[in-house]
Amino acid sequence: METVKHPKIAILILAHKNENQVNRLIHHLAKDFDVYIHIDTRSGIKIQPKNNIHVYRKFKVYWGSFDNLKSTLFLLREAHKKHYNRYILISGQDLPIKSNAEISTFFANNSYEYIELNELPKPEWHTENGGFDRVSRYYPNRITLGNNRLIFKILFFIETQFFRLLLKVKKRPINYAFAGGEYWMNLSGDCVNRIFDYMARDKKFLKRFKWTYIPEELFFQTAIHTIGGLKVISNSLRFVNWVQGALSPRTLIQDDYEKIIHSDMLFARKFDENEDRNIIDLILEKIK
Repeated sequence: METVKHPKIAILILAHKNENQVNRLIHHLAKDFDVYIHIDTRSGIKIQPKNNIHVYRKFKVYWGSFDNLKSTLFLLREAHKKHYNRYILISGQDLPIKSNAEISTFFANNSYEYIELNELPKPEWHTENGGFDRVSRYYPNRITLGNNRLIFKILFFIETQFFRLLLKVKKRPINYAFAGGEYWMNLSGDCVNRIFDYMARDKKFLKRFKWTYIPEELFFQTAIHTIGGLKVISNSLRFVNWVQGALSPRTLIQDDYEKIIHSDMLFARKFDENEDRNIIDLILEKIK
C-alpha cells in the first residue's frame, strides 16, 4: 500500500435514530473528512446533504439481517468511486474521541488494516459453536418477519431446535475459511480494492452470507482472511463497554468520561442523547 502524509479519508455512517446527535457527529467529521451516511428507510430522521456529506436511504435495516451488510457495501461502493486512502465505518451512535487532526495523523503512512479478525472458531462465540452455527444453518432474514422482536425470537428458537433435533437435515457447507469479529472497521484503500476485486472473481461469495446470522460480523473478516497478503491488526480502534452476555454494548454516560478520554482508541460507542447528552457535549468540546 502506498503511504501518504495527508490521507484522504471517507467516514461511512449507518444511522437510524437521534437526528440531532447524528447531525452533530456528521458536521464535526465533515470539517476534515468526506462523510457517507445510510439512513434506515424506516427512520424519520433528516440529514441534509452538502458538498462532502452524501446521504442515502436504500434499505430497511433490521438487526442481524442481510440488508445491514448490503447497506454497508452500498456505502463502500459509493465512496470507492473517489478512491480514498482510508475507509472508516461507524454507527450514528459513535463518537470520535480524538480530534480530526489526530485521526488523520494516525492513518498517515499507515498501511495496516484495523479490524477485529479471528478465524473461526472464535472463543467469544462459544455459545454458537465458535461461530460455525452462524454459517452452517439457515437463519430467517429479519426483514421478512417485520419488526416484532417476540415473533423473531419465537421463530428463531423453532428454527434452532429444528436443526438440533433433525440430525439428517443437510447443513450448509463450510466452504470458506470463515473469520469473524466486531463490525466496525478501518480499512485501507488497498484492502477495499482487493475486496471488490475478490467479489468480482467469486460471484457466490456475497450470496453465501444471505441466510447467515449477523453476516456483517463475518463478511469482511472472511474476505480479508481469504484474500491474504494484508497486514491486519485485530483491533477496531473503538472504546466499548460490554456487559457480559449482552447483544450490544452498554450506552456510555458522563461517569465514563475519564476512561473514554484517556483511552488510546479513536472512537467510542455507543452514545444516546436521550439517555445522557452531557457526555456527548463534553467529548465534542474536548476534540473540537
